[in-house]
Formats: sequence, C-alpha cells, structure tokens
Amino acid sequence: MKQAERDKLWQEANKHRREFCEACHNDFHDGKLHLHHITPRRKKNWSKRWNLIILCWQCHIWVHHQGRTWFLNKYPFLKKRFERAKMLNGRLK
Repeated sequence: MKQAERDKLWQEANKHRREFCEACHNDFHDGKLHLHHITPRRKKNWSKRWNLIILCWQCHIWVHHQGRTWFLNKYPFLKKRFERAKMLNGRLK
C-alpha cells in the first residue's frame, strides 16, 4: 500500500476518535498505532471506516497471532463492532 493511501485511511479512521487504542484504550504507545482491517484487505470494501479499527502495536499482534476469538473474549465490547463489519461486508459482495 502506498503512503498516500495509508495516510488517507488513517485520517478517515481517526476522524471521530482520539489517538488511542480502541481495544485497550491506552495512549502511551508513542504514536505506534496501527490500522487493523476487521475483514481482511483482500476482500471487497476493506477501506471503509466500519472495517477499520485503531489498535496499538500490542493489540494488533494479539488479534493476528492469538486469533480473533481470543481477542474478542479479551475485549468483549468490540464484538458488536466486528459483527457489524462482517454484516456490512456481506451485504456489499
């Protein structure tokens, strides 16, 4: 992904949020926040706001290496957000 695309996605995702992790709510990560695609980028509509979540580097590693089920059990308040993205992505196929 080109830097200009990444910058545009970051601005869109962060439009209504402060710069903190949406999972652990920590903001002490020295700006090392990541955009995570709820539905993988290889699928259609991956760059829509409802398919992006801002995570710190640690939570981003967890969601990829521990798995989505483990991550959502750790942060159950995100389940509806992930389900909504899955539903919206399914409608737009």
